[in-house]
Amino acid sequence: MSETAAACSHDHLCLLYKSEAELLSVLLPFLKQGLARGERCLYIGDAPPDGAGFDALVQGGLTVLGTSDAYLKDGRFDLERMLEQFRELSAATRRDGRAALRVAGDASLVLNGAAGTERFFEYESRANGLFSDIEALALCLYDRRLFSPKHLRTVLRTHPLVIHRGAICRNRVYEPTAEFLAAEWTDAGIDRRLDEMHRAQMLEALTSAPEQAFHEQRLGAIGRLAGGIAHEFNNILTGILGLAEFVEEDLPPDSASRPDIREIKSLGLRASTLANQLLYFSQRRHSQPLRLELSSAVESFASGLRPTLGGDVSLSLAQGDRELFIEADPRALEIILGNLAENACQAMPNGGKIEIGVEAVTLSRPGAESKEWALLSVMDTGKGMSPEVQGFIFDPFFSVDGVSPSSGLGLSAVYGLVRQNGGFIEVRSAPGQGATFRIYFPLLPPPRPAAR
Repeated sequence: MSETAAACSHDHLCLLYKSEAELLSVLLPFLKQGLARGERCLYIGDAPPDGAGFDALVQGGLTVLGTSDAYLKDGRFDLERMLEQFRELSAATRRDGRAALRVAGDASLVLNGAAGTERFFEYESRANGLFSDIEALALCLYDRRLFSPKHLRTVLRTHPLVIHRGAICRNRVYEPTAEFLAAEWTDAGIDRRLDEMHRAQMLEALTSAPEQAFHEQRLGAIGRLAGGIAHEFNNILTGILGLAEFVEEDLPPDSASRPDIREIKSLGLRASTLANQLLYFSQRRHSQPLRLELSSAVESFASGLRPTLGGDVSLSLAQGDRELFIEADPRALEIILGNLAENACQAMPNGGKIEIGVEAVTLSRPGAESKEWALLSVMDTGKGMSPEVQGFIFDPFFSVDGVSPSSGLGLSAVYGLVRQNGGFIEVRSAPGQGATFRIYFPLLPPPRPAAR
């Protein structure tokens, strides 16, 4: 399976191609994989590609729509209608028991001058928020022989993922919707670009050691495998849960089979949670980073953690007075803290202490300029780990004792989410001395005071 075919739900991709051969090399695997996964697949275009490969996909269940039928109503492109239509089609797809909605669309409609198409790229940008909420993915097709460089620059600004030379690439010139729609560059937009350049430079320097590079490559390979398995597994679970729902609806209220069906659904949801943890590790879940103040976010999440820890485990916070701003997905940060707290509790079966700290630190590494980072630390008083164990703790299903008390994916998900949000993680521990997980996020400058 090519990397292109590994696209999954919540992905919003674009392809900028120069030839029919380049188009088909991406489009056919993309659609073929969707049909194989039981997804509803739709191609939008006025001139479908020629060839037996595409015809076979149509015979296999691919739906083909013209651009006017898909994008226009009464000859006009309506942005709000398109977004709502996409949401409704995704919901109908799930009701039909399909795993996801997969769409490949020719975007040349924007060139025909139809009313409303001047807002087409606003639609492309706002669709990113939609994809984070629904089980759908889209591949937007742009023929470089037709579009001007100015148009193509806008295409790149609106798509978080780009397919280039057969690979899915994270787009470094992508702009979040609020930034894209702003009339002019804002301070926040400039800060984001500068922070991204700085983050890339720092991460390159911090991972330059040969042993660190090998470790990252090993986890990356495991992540790609895990992500593919998890996505296939999720598709199977979607069908199982959907069928269980239909069976339950058809059963009489007093049926003796109802408890069994509820157990099937419960186990299916647990398995879905397991698959999602694998997707977090593989960094394939769509991220929605926001500028947030780390201490305030941690304090808010910690209040929800305390009731889950049990009476023998205490939780305390160690935070300074300085506000530390980072760019991260709040949901990802919540999962990171929750999984680290769960891991700490497992290391303290007879009770103990967890301390969550937030502070600014300056890192000085060979070959890199000293910079400030926001450090989030989670310390426990558990049994600790040997250096040998520490080398494998982020591997999926690795267990210190050889028997994992839960899914064995909590720390794997933490690793993937930290990396996806621009940070890196290290662990400090020794047998009998507890463990401290230290997570470093690029530190943003404080917001400027509002003009009076």
